[in-house]
Amino acid sequence: MSGFRVVLDTCVLVPIVKADLLLTLAGRQAFHPLWSNAILNELSRAVVIANPRMTEERATARIADMNAAFEDALDEGWEPIEDCVSGIPDPDDRHVVAAQSVGTQQQSSPTTPSTSPPRLFEHGGCTLSPPTTSCSIYSI
Repeated sequence: MSGFRVVLDTCVLVPIVKADLLLTLAGRQAFHPLWSNAILNELSRAVVIANPRMTEERATARIADMNAAFEDALDEGWEPIEDCVSGIPDPDDRHVVAAQSVGTQQQSSPTTPSTSPPRLFEHGGCTLSPPTTSCSIYSI
């Protein structure tokens, strides 16, 4: 898998043409896809609303297929820093920014106890370190 890690939010996973294109590119190792349980929960609801022919069972199967195809795409451990995210246009997307931050951190080698990562900010007991590669949020 490519070292370039990208969180795919619900808005790009609901439209099947967009989702198919992105997942095909990920399958060809153009990038490493990431998503969180929060994104998948949104996806299971949104895809049924957006497509009258979609059933909850088919949405669940689609998500299961995505997880099977990209076994290491499920991004975990972002929850503690979600409340640290602020200043984004849609506060409901804090989980996406937190997942991207953690997912990007996971691509770097683990830090040894003697070297601690630089801190981007601390807030309410949360510490967010800058990613080792650029982290950008794009709207598709």
